[in-house]
Amino acid sequence: MSWRLFAVLMLTITLNGCSTPSKQITTEIVEPIIDAKSKAENRPSTETPATSVSRPKPPSLLASRHPHAVLDHKYFVVYYDKQYRLARWVKYEMSKESLLLKKAKRRDRFKADPLLNNELNLAVLPKEYRKTGYDRGHLAPSADFAFSQEANDATFVMSNMVPQKPKLNQVAWSQLEDQVRQWACGEEKVTVVTGPVLEEKMSTLPSGLPIPRAFFKIVFDETPPRKAIAFLYKQEDSTNVMNDRIIDLKQLERMVGEDFSSYLNAEERRPAQVVEWKECKI
Repeated sequence: MSWRLFAVLMLTITLNGCSTPSKQITTEIVEPIIDAKSKAENRPSTETPATSVSRPKPPSLLASRHPHAVLDHKYFVVYYDKQYRLARWVKYEMSKESLLLKKAKRRDRFKADPLLNNELNLAVLPKEYRKTGYDRGHLAPSADFAFSQEANDATFVMSNMVPQKPKLNQVAWSQLEDQVRQWACGEEKVTVVTGPVLEEKMSTLPSGLPIPRAFFKIVFDETPPRKAIAFLYKQEDSTNVMNDRIIDLKQLERMVGEDFSSYLNAEERRPAQVVEWKECKI
């Protein structure tokens, strides 16, 4: 073999040998990029979730976007959105036993939430609703806590209020609250979750407090056979529209960006129609 032929052969071997390392380098570069993307999708809940086919962005505000405070008022709990200065939702239990104890008077003593005293400019003041045309609508109703004066007075903290048009608050929404009390009496014990639908762009009161366009209420039966029912009311509702405002719980969860089923073990509760709920007069 001549030295020229030998040189050509060695050059060919060298070039072929270099191709494999170049592929390995490419693979090593791609893998960290894929891992970084996966980590980005699992970023802290304060960031905007990535949009994907499996987890579409809901039309309203995702609850995980903004910081919140859990305000435990002993008889009910307020999940309070610090940016919007409104409750995301309020949760409490109601039983037949508590409803039959009518010891409290409604004293209408609205007040800033004392649990927000240390939080600068987060507490809503009662005067923010004055001469606005909107009621201070309870999420946890005063009448659900007539068993104790302390409990009833606690419902007048402003973190438990949302701006509602008078006819909604005093007629349509009030009728729904009364119906839920009758179910709590008939079923012995229920858990109630109520809140506004918070959206990116909402009208506001002069103080800047947002005015939600809709409100939801979910009732979870705590006695067998366990069931659940959810409602979505509009700010314009002014009559008894309960049967027209039933909404699928999963659909509602997507709308408000919350997973109540998981939080309350509600996967054990089957959807139920109005006629399936026991009731009694209080």
